[in-house]
Amino acid sequence: MAGNIGADKIHSRLKRYFDQRQLKIALPIKKEMHIIDYKSSKYKFRGDELEANIQAMMYSLASKKLWPKLKPIIKFLFLRFPKKPTQELSFNDEQIKGFEYYLEHINEYINNFDENSAKANFAVDSQKNKWMCGIGSWVCPYKAPYDYYVKINQSGEVIETSLNNDFKNIDGFKIETRKYEGCPKFNNKQENSKKDSFLD
Repeated sequence: MAGNIGADKIHSRLKRYFDQRQLKIALPIKKEMHIIDYKSSKYKFRGDELEANIQAMMYSLASKKLWPKLKPIIKFLFLRFPKKPTQELSFNDEQIKGFEYYLEHINEYINNFDENSAKANFAVDSQKNKWMCGIGSWVCPYKAPYDYYVKINQSGEVIETSLNNDFKNIDGFKIETRKYEGCPKFNNKQENSKKDSFLD
């Protein structure tokens, strides 16, 4: 079952995510855990962004794992709205468990993602999304081949990439030029023979 896939890993990642967030307050009040997150953004959450807020659900799931007997109450305090700064969210146990199943499904999908998965969802193959390859004077930046630069440490690991070779602090690092071959739908002879005339 999806609910059993990588549950321990999801739990540990949630705890790390929760610990790394710069939350100012996490207080137990009665049978609730109130988690307050300060926001400096220009806009409050609206619509689905508020009702099904991923960040609030993440906080809720992490809180439920850490303090299972306390109901998570998430409060976002928007500093640019001093008159009405608070947006409060809470989810029931069924919603939180459903979110956990969703994360486990996404975790499994990412872990099994490979080149074939990537090639199964090209925009050009979709009547709805093919405009993303180019429309008017705009062209997808990943469509054509290009050279780029990589900054490599002494262990052979890529530390940083750049299109303009404008790295800083390169002492002790190796700089290599590499080539991005472009989108295979447009830069592969076999694929090019099949591409839609809409994009010619």
